[in-house]
Amino acid sequence: MDQGQEGTAIFLDLAKAFDVVWRKGLIFKLERAGIRNDPDCKMLDLFSSYLSDRSQKVVLNGSSTDLMYNNSGVPQGSVLGPLLFLIYINDLVHGLKCQSYLFADDTSLFDTSDNMYDSIPRLASDLSFISSWASKWKITINAGKTEANPNSYVIPKIQLNNCQVNFVNEHKHVGIWLNKKLDWKTHISNLASKANKRMGILRKFKYKLPRVVLNQCYLSYVRTLMEYGGALFANEDDKDLKLLDNIQMEALHIVSGAKKKTSHDLLKKEANWPELCVRRTFQQLTFMHKIIHNQFPSYLHNSLPPMQDQSNRAERKYKFNTPVYNHAFYRDSVIPSTISQWNNLPNHIRAIKKLDAFKFMLKKEYTEPPNPLYHYGNRFSQMSHTRIRLKFSNLNFHLYNYNLVTSPNCKHCNLPETPNHYFYICNQYSIERNEMLQKITRILQTHRINNKITLDLILYGSKKLSYTSNTQLFEAVHCFIRKSGRYP
Repeated sequence: MDQGQEGTAIFLDLAKAFDVVWRKGLIFKLERAGIRNDPDCKMLDLFSSYLSDRSQKVVLNGSSTDLMYNNSGVPQGSVLGPLLFLIYINDLVHGLKCQSYLFADDTSLFDTSDNMYDSIPRLASDLSFISSWASKWKITINAGKTEANPNSYVIPKIQLNNCQVNFVNEHKHVGIWLNKKLDWKTHISNLASKANKRMGILRKFKYKLPRVVLNQCYLSYVRTLMEYGGALFANEDDKDLKLLDNIQMEALHIVSGAKKKTSHDLLKKEANWPELCVRRTFQQLTFMHKIIHNQFPSYLHNSLPPMQDQSNRAERKYKFNTPVYNHAFYRDSVIPSTISQWNNLPNHIRAIKKLDAFKFMLKKEYTEPPNPLYHYGNRFSQMSHTRIRLKFSNLNFHLYNYNLVTSPNCKHCNLPETPNHYFYICNQYSIERNEMLQKITRILQTHRINNKITLDLILYGSKKLSYTSNTQLFEAVHCFIRKSGRYP
């Protein structure tokens, strides 16, 4: 597109691909790939034995069906299954004129040209070849479900097995939504829709499950979904990415127990979750690291520009030349934008070769770990304590700041009901307060800390204390909150 060309992608649908592999044909291809019966190791016979006489049955509530023998296909759910399938279809690409990409049973063709009509003969020729290949090797291609996604206003007519190939504006390929405009609006919208549905479980149990469980539910069940393909759409329009940011912000409210309209900045500081844009940048950098260290197909490595001259300046080491582009569309695509991020990394991080060490250093350099202390206690105590930290609790001083009550004063003392007033001054809670302060004093004395019991200590704990002692301190505070009855 940066050269002003038009492109067309055709996505083939292989019907029941793993189930219909012709086993004799697979053994033939294994032998052609160099797997043979040597005197010391009859490897081909081993594969033949592995594939033959396979049976299956269904067991439900102690009852089972009769055994059914199958004579085709590769074992699904096995380690070898996908590898054997790839060996079986790998020779498909040898007779094609267009670019082809195989990912398990997701097979696609791609062609570019100055004029869409120049691509039609090549695409039609390849589809004819694929049809003949599939017939020879007993693979069924579902022509009705095969789709084409052109980045052109011209809709050509191409046939597969005497059926017209369906040209669509959007297509889902290996979990990524591609559209005619080659932007990521459709993909992001679908991710947001799915993530919003998954948020239902957090909404349902936000008052019942402890914070640590809600936190893990979001991170592993919702956020991972929103990051699918993140390296690709990291530079998409902010209006589209806002859909995902809004879901993370709602999750912050639910997990922390914060009230609506709580300061977003305080919420982010409370949870210490990296912004989604930061995590997408991490995905881009990890993607680049894998390309450089040959953990991805070679065509990706070949698409990188040359490295900068590294002979004279250390800061140029492992940096790439800036790609030349004609349009901002290409500048913001995954390779050019990732190169820019990569070049901005400190030299000592770019030089790391091991992927795990590289990820560790990224995380260490650009993020801060969350405070596990905030997960301590039962849900009611967590929420009450957290809301005071976030400066939007049921204290009148906080409610007054949000125009929810007419006076900021305590109903018992007629003084502003600030956190300091609640924890230190109000006579209504003298007994509960003395009990809390005595517990905290004992904890500090145990560690030989002579610090005053400040509001910060009550709200955030102390770095001078161990995690266990901090939880004891928090338990004393939570006990005060519960016994005070201020948060019914």
